[in-house]
Amino acid sequence: MKKFLIASVLFISVLSAASAQTAVDFTANDCIGNSHNLFSTLDSGKVIVMVFVMPCGSCVGPSYTAYNISQSYATTNPGKVLFYLMDDVPNTTCSALTGWATNNNIGPNITAFSNTNYDETDFGATGMPKVVVIGGSNHTIYFNQNNSAAGNSIAIQAAIDLALSEIAGVNEAASNTLSLELVPNPADGKINLSYVVTEHQVVTIQLLNSVGQMMNEMSNKNVLSGLNHWSFETNQLATGIYFVRVSSASGYSLKKFIVE
Repeated sequence: MKKFLIASVLFISVLSAASAQTAVDFTANDCIGNSHNLFSTLDSGKVIVMVFVMPCGSCVGPSYTAYNISQSYATTNPGKVLFYLMDDVPNTTCSALTGWATNNNIGPNITAFSNTNYDETDFGATGMPKVVVIGGSNHTIYFNQNNSAAGNSIAIQAAIDLALSEIAGVNEAASNTLSLELVPNPADGKINLSYVVTEHQVVTIQLLNSVGQMMNEMSNKNVLSGLNHWSFETNQLATGIYFVRVSSASGYSLKKFIVE
């Protein structure tokens, strides 16, 4: 009974730590120029540990804790837990941000951002640092704390565990408003996409790699209702797992394919 009570209290504390239950989407280039869409990354089955810093001295401890916890999943859940280091305003150069991280042993497996396309206030009150754990196709916030509370290692780990448990085995997601098929899979030089929309509308098609980075996007494709087709060459893609995300005003669908 005691263990059950402790687990229940921890579960409640993890959920109540989030000042908002659902994340706000953004698309931004990281410090090496790769484009990331938050929702697409989450839809591909990733959990993101997002840490906002100035950077500052008081940011080091909680950021280091959050980083180490995120890396502890590398063996049990390889490639599933990502660490985003975000300049808060942002007004810090990428070189200064990544230099601060290196000097404080936060790295190397991080994705750093200093970009005006995101806003820390979209994730609630500001504070230094701010640690947010997000996961699942519903883009749920499982942990959201500022200042010294952001370094709560037990709560951060519980949040990641909860997010992983809810997306376990889920590599594809759909809103049930788009029907999406990919053939052949594994791809053989070309992959053919078929999808059904219920009305004349604008559709966006995105190609994502295994960590949710957007590799290509065909936006504002005005399509007719019914069955639609699209195909693309895969010869230039490295061996691995990829995702295609088709989205419109009425919903989205995400499918995994393999390049051998």
